[in-house]
Amino acid sequence: PKAMSDKLSSTPNFSTKILNEFSVRLNKSRTQLGEVNQQVDALKKEALRLRQELQQALSEKEEAERVQGELMAKYLAAKVQNEDEVERNARQREELGSLKKLKK
Repeated sequence: PKAMSDKLSSTPNFSTKILNEFSVRLNKSRTQLGEVNQQVDALKKEALRLRQELQQALSEKEEAERVQGELMAKYLAAKVQNEDEVERNARQREELGSLKKLKK
């Protein structure tokens, strides 16, 4: 009977020890889970910020490409106009030269 009572009295201590160890591990896991959740939240915020920056950069790129297209069109129009004017001036010089020769 004494051996049986010793066994029974040590069982609650053993169970308490197991429960305490489980509680410590559970709290440690809970703390780690909280830290992981904070990291996930931080990463989500960072991803959102980067997504917004990317969208802004893409918008700026589109605007720059639009402006570049407009400037290219203006450049080509000015170039054609300049070439036409150079040709017209050359013809006028030739005509003027011809008229001067005729006058002599």
